[in-house]
Amino acid sequence: MQHDYHLCVINGREVETALLSDYQKIYEHWHSVWSQTFKEVSETAALFSDNFTRQDEIIAVMKDGKCVSAVCHRLFDFRTKAARNDSYFEAWPDDAFERLGKNGPTVVIAGQLSVDPAYRRTQNGLRLSELTTYLSLGRLEKLKVDGISIAARNSRGMDSLFKVYSPETLREEITLHGEPTSLFGLYPPTMTSSAVPLQIQKLAKELWSQATMSQFLHPIFKTNVQGENNVNKTAA
Repeated sequence: MQHDYHLCVINGREVETALLSDYQKIYEHWHSVWSQTFKEVSETAALFSDNFTRQDEIIAVMKDGKCVSAVCHRLFDFRTKAARNDSYFEAWPDDAFERLGKNGPTVVIAGQLSVDPAYRRTQNGLRLSELTTYLSLGRLEKLKVDGISIAARNSRGMDSLFKVYSPETLREEITLHGEPTSLFGLYPPTMTSSAVPLQIQKLAKELWSQATMSQFLHPIFKTNVQGENNVNKTAA
């Protein structure tokens, strides 16, 4: 399909000069979408930038000089007590947390999926939320991680985006940020992306092949969707 999307992959904590402009655009997109989401949950809820800067990898779809969607990845070492005490897992029951790490200690939180409101409708048969989800999960299933954490807002039907990957349901529903939320665990040996539309798989592969990636990414993320070291363009 014809498109003018481009993929930019950054580290939330630090950025090289070559990617500073894109970093700023990605942050502005993230802040715009999530500040509105926080207001929907509570008028007094505050959105701080550390929710962005602590991310090990942020995959951003760029179009027409701005960021139109993004998804965040954050690594955890489940051998440490610090992982259990992270604020992300505050509402998680102990058994759900333990099941998430059942296959090994390297766990990735895949979250904070955001789409520009102007791009939320299906265009030419493409849903940007589906594409962004596949850019995340289709990639993670090929990397050296033991588990992937998903917290999906049920009220927005976000859980349906993730169920096509054959997740384990860790909790059908908990209350998170005042909303009913499903907790899922995905494990690369058993997850599948075969139900993802071929149009999305093909476009994602093309985007990864031409992606611009920060030099500051964690080594686990310095591979492309085929599992090869780096991608065609790495920012200097």
